[in-house]
Amino acid sequence: MKTRKKGFFNPLKVKELRRKMLLIIGVMFIIRLLNQIPTPGVNHDYLKQILGGSGAMGFMDLMTGGSLSSLSILALNISPYITASIVIELLSIVFKQLDEMKRDGKHGQEELKKITLYSAIGLSFIQALAMSVGFGRKGMLTHFTWYWVLIITLIWTASAGALAFVGNYMTEKKLCNGVSLILACNILSGVLDDLFSLWETAFTGHKTAQGILYISLLVVFIFLMTFFVVYLQTGKREIPVTNARKFNGRVNPAAMKSTLPIPVNPSNVIPVIFASCIFSIPSMIAMVVTPKSGSVWAHIVNLTNTSDWFRPSEFYYTAGWIVYVALILFFEVFYNNIIFNVLEISDNMKKAGSQIPGIRPGADTAEYLRKKVKHTTLLGGIGISIVATVPMVLSGVFHISNISLMGTSLVIIVGVIIENARQIDADTSAYKFEGIIRCCLLYTSPSPRDYAAS
Repeated sequence: MKTRKKGFFNPLKVKELRRKMLLIIGVMFIIRLLNQIPTPGVNHDYLKQILGGSGAMGFMDLMTGGSLSSLSILALNISPYITASIVIELLSIVFKQLDEMKRDGKHGQEELKKITLYSAIGLSFIQALAMSVGFGRKGMLTHFTWYWVLIITLIWTASAGALAFVGNYMTEKKLCNGVSLILACNILSGVLDDLFSLWETAFTGHKTAQGILYISLLVVFIFLMTFFVVYLQTGKREIPVTNARKFNGRVNPAAMKSTLPIPVNPSNVIPVIFASCIFSIPSMIAMVVTPKSGSVWAHIVNLTNTSDWFRPSEFYYTAGWIVYVALILFFEVFYNNIIFNVLEISDNMKKAGSQIPGIRPGADTAEYLRKKVKHTTLLGGIGISIVATVPMVLSGVFHISNISLMGTSLVIIVGVIIENARQIDADTSAYKFEGIIRCCLLYTSPSPRDYAAS
């Protein structure tokens, strides 16, 4: 009997999955359509001239799909919800009530989602008000009056809250991880513009052969970076574990062997987002309050400008990159220690009768796991730092600034593809299994003849 191989189009053969995919495409199309609607009463070229598509602020604009620089009605996009989710996750360490909600099953998870959603709306209002007032004074608003500030603040707050609600709704209905998919679509929306920009850079002022070689090397480099990111996202360190089987209260001497996986980069791009947010603060303030030339504040702003870090003429600004990488490594280790609670894991292993060979259960196991997690996450932090640094090197040395499929954005896209591919594969298997059960019930259920005979 031949076994059916997994195919790329297998999910399309399931009617329910086809309906889900069409619904997802429709939602993403509407979001991109709304992203093109301009905000009334705003100078739409104001931030576009300032951001320039590079630096920490350029990364924030990339996450919004260009809606921040174009100042559309979705200017804040999904960013406030992502920030609120990270903050709530960190606050759960300090406040026991939030930690209990995380562990309280479905009801607690629902309450935590509501808190995150309300926090995102509040954060959206603060960001929208700060942008309207701060940038409005500098010329962003065509008419800087209190009612225009209020109208624009309400528009940006409502749109950010609506996107957060849509993302949560898609996740609850098991269509996909809605928030991450919206973020990935925002990043992918700039691919065509980046390709045209790279084409002009390659062939402007160069011979055709040089342009083709330039594009070919860049394509090969993007493929290599993609393989590296896939390895970074799927890589795990397997720790051997022996599980003692018990039958009728007696321990079976033949122990079952298994492994405890430690992901290389479980925090995904959260450390980079944190570091980018911190580095974007001086630039945001400088947009509102222009620093004096040669002042300490002006030097701080220049040090946080990522596009200058690897320019040969301004190489002393590389000190900013050192601080940036240090922040990424710090947040990587800090956040992963939250996710991977070694004390809780060692306690659960002890209760289940599991043990790492050669390591005593309890405190020794926790210490052993702590060292392994520290080393593994440090490697993940170095890897994510390399990925985040690549666009800066290309911008400073080769003057290539607009590449959506590179750097941190590539990590987001690969992570979303892997996550949704696993979910689609699980849904396909579930529907096939459901079909098999229905067939079995159909053939095993009594027929009308059987009832008549009885």
